[in-house]
Amino acid sequence: MRIFVGVTDIAWFRHLAGQEPPVSEVNFWRPGGGAFAALQPGCPFLFKLKAPINKIAGVGFFHSFTRLPLRVAWETFSIRNGRGSYDQLLHVIQSYRHGSVSATTEIGCILLESPVFFDEYDWFDVPADFQQNVVVGKSYDSSTPQGNKLWQHVSGLLEADRGKAFTSPSQVVPSVFGKEYLRKSRPGQAGFKVGLLDAYGRRCAITGENIVPVLEAAHIQPVHENGTNELSNGLLLRSDMHKLFDDGLIGITPDRTIRVSNQIRDLYVNGKVYYSWDGKPLTVLPKDELLLPDSDRLDWHLSHVFIP
Repeated sequence: MRIFVGVTDIAWFRHLAGQEPPVSEVNFWRPGGGAFAALQPGCPFLFKLKAPINKIAGVGFFHSFTRLPLRVAWETFSIRNGRGSYDQLLHVIQSYRHGSVSATTEIGCILLESPVFFDEYDWFDVPADFQQNVVVGKSYDSSTPQGNKLWQHVSGLLEADRGKAFTSPSQVVPSVFGKEYLRKSRPGQAGFKVGLLDAYGRRCAITGENIVPVLEAAHIQPVHENGTNELSNGLLLRSDMHKLFDDGLIGITPDRTIRVSNQIRDLYVNGKVYYSWDGKPLTVLPKDELLLPDSDRLDWHLSHVFIP
């Protein structure tokens, strides 16, 4: 198993550690937008605090990496970016990039699940070979003596943490990795949106629109109606299509054909742009068959939400 020790600042750590209720997912952002390929999904990502602290202070589990415009990153993760407001996030990104930063500037987003923030008395030293001039982080393998020692220490702290956020490490530490982990994963709302953005190639399922700031994650069967954050219960939709879908003015049949309600014409004496989609198949679908919109949930939406 690969382990990554990522360097972060105390402000990010303390902001997230102090959240009540505890956060279930966080964005370990990279200001320059550089790619991250050190871990398979499900592998541990340790939080190493910068100098002068130089201690490992927590762990999360890697879900996925993506790049998002700064404003979209804030709308997706909100305070789970480790800052209390969009302006604070903008300011800290500006301090790292030393140049012009705007709402459309892309940053790297490392989505981590099930984060655990150790109490300060449990913070521990980095491995001896972790050089102080390391800026981003360093990988270890649990099959090596150094990596095994590191992971055993973290596992012990997770075990001691039982009764707080989790019952035992088995509830935090994944038993599978890679694509199998992603298929079994039940992401939070941020992971749901990031997953749909990637699954649909950043294009609206109905229109094919690819302007990321107007793309939203839509639940087919809402969470409050026994829906889940599984990607097969989602559609990536342009904001107006999302609103119409939630209000029952647009539906999708189990064979993924678009239906547009007569109510749009009756209520607004308009809607030509929407009726042009009626009877057409979805424009964009995930390449992975396991991520396709679930037929039973589409049928539920037609029966319980859609207005003919």
